[in-house]
Amino acid sequence: MFNKSEDYKVVKDKFHGIIKPLIKNKNILDFGSSGQYLDKTPPKNKKHLYSEMRKVTKSIIGVDLRKPNPHLKWELKKELVYGNAETINLKKQFDAITCCDLIEHVMNQGLLLQNCKRHLKDSGLLILSTPNAKSYRILFKTYKAHTLWHDKDTLGYLLKKNGFKINKLYYYYGNKDYPWYLNLIFKILGRFNQGMCIVCEKDKVKR
Repeated sequence: MFNKSEDYKVVKDKFHGIIKPLIKNKNILDFGSSGQYLDKTPPKNKKHLYSEMRKVTKSIIGVDLRKPNPHLKWELKKELVYGNAETINLKKQFDAITCCDLIEHVMNQGLLLQNCKRHLKDSGLLILSTPNAKSYRILFKTYKAHTLWHDKDTLGYLLKKNGFKINKLYYYYGNKDYPWYLNLIFKILGRFNQGMCIVCEKDKVKR
């Protein structure tokens, strides 16, 4: 799964540090999409990930269990699909799939990953982020809506068992902007940061 325990990179911002260069000018499927909230202003210091992604992609489809806001403009609503990311079949494959802060909420994580594989081109990338079970924050607060927490080893094993090969592991500070003094602390924390992101591809080796 991973060559060594130090085989990772720490980034401040998962969109600019990881996602943006991998989805630029590509056809993207976003599972667990926040696109339903395109008409709302994000909370202070927090980025609206879907809005940032749609600025740089060639095309994007967002799938979520929340129904699209009926007041959204038509060109936005047509990007959004109401459905279960574990079972939906769009009968189409994509250059990359983003699955950000979703896997920890679903009931069947293996089923979700198999559906990602079904919708991913052979040359495509799966970009998956989730809270880090080894984060300092988990010591003080958990979240009851999470069905399961992962560290790099459990998530790496789950990806491998579902037919994915890991390209790169990242840790990132969180899902919003922080003041400079906290950024210094987070940089030092390294693999104990709040967020974890893995970039992977279909494993083409038969086992």
